Amino acid sequence: MLKVGEEASPPQEPPGEGEDAWDVPEGEQPDSATRHTLNLAHRAVNRFPDLAQRYRRFTGPAAVVSTGLVLLTGIAIARRLRLGEHPEQILDSLTPDEIESAAVVEQEEKVRRHRQVQTQIQGVWSRFRPKRKRRGKRASEHGDV
Repeated sequence: MLKVGEEASPPQEPPGEGEDAWDVPEGEQPDSATRHTLNLAHRAVNRFPDLAQRYRRFTGPAAVVSTGLVLLTGIAIARRLRLGEHPEQILDSLTPDEIESAAVVEQEEKVRRHRQVQTQIQGVWSRFRPKRKRRGKRASEHGDV
């Protein structure tokens, strides 16, 4: 409680965009590539206000963009960066449909990789699987009696 004559300390401003946003004392700091991709993701989300509105969440009186949307956008951007596209070119050509389908494509790639690994494992284990003994004729059938 404030008493009469005391001054309240001014509220601290939240860190702005850019490098200062990541200078928090808690948790792990993202590496430069991740930081770059997240900055691109936020810029891309700002290009699509209708998409941001569909994925907004309310925290108290403020409405913020869902972390899931930023994550999906980051996946779509990272996929294109790995293909060698220029960041500005990515921002110009990225579509809301591509952002929303980023997780589906990622899941399909995981399923495909999983099947490839399963096939490789089966191939390796088939070499170590004991051979079934061939059933031969019984001694009485050989005529050795």
